[in-house]
Amino acid sequence: MSKQPKRKAHLQAEHFTHRALWTGAQVLRVLGKTSEAGQYASVASALFVYLAFEGFLNDLGETIAPTEWGRERAIFTKPSFKGTLGKLAFLAERCGAGLEKGRRPYSTLKALDTRRSRLVHPRTERLAKTVTFGDPRDIPDRLESQAMSFATDRFLKHAFADTEAVADQLVSAARARFSREMRTYIGRAFFGEVATQSGRIA
Repeated sequence: MSKQPKRKAHLQAEHFTHRALWTGAQVLRVLGKTSEAGQYASVASALFVYLAFEGFLNDLGETIAPTEWGRERAIFTKPSFKGTLGKLAFLAERCGAGLEKGRRPYSTLKALDTRRSRLVHPRTERLAKTVTFGDPRDIPDRLESQAMSFATDRFLKHAFADTEAVADQLVSAARARFSREMRTYIGRAFFGEVATQSGRIA
């Protein structure tokens, strides 16, 4: 049997990390409700929602504003467009999508941003509280950590719904204003292909 000559295969792949993170957030949310991991899985779920949103903003930004995203560190460290919420404000302005900052869904994203910062830049929490009681059994067993107890089921419900609503609003507005740049943008913000791959044999 003759030996096959060696050839080369050139492969390309594109992984939409924000969609994978969104799926991870959903998995962690279920774990938070159904496993002993409880609180930790719920906090991780909230963080994954935030990371998925940041990843989505970067993906959309690279699609419709590649020049600005090429200078990301210079633009998104200044007060007017600082951080993840600054990227959101920039893209909303660029797409003509209105953001009502004093109410949901934006207020949920702001709360998520604040709580994420508390975990990413952690400090020891020193808590004090005075309680009035008649029966000593009414005194709380302990003071709960604010950093670790924010991811309640209600907050997660809002985080998922509001993040998805804002992201889908941006996609819709971007399609209307940047039809040429968005022609290959498949699906909604967090729903669609997670990865694509192609290749050719030389």
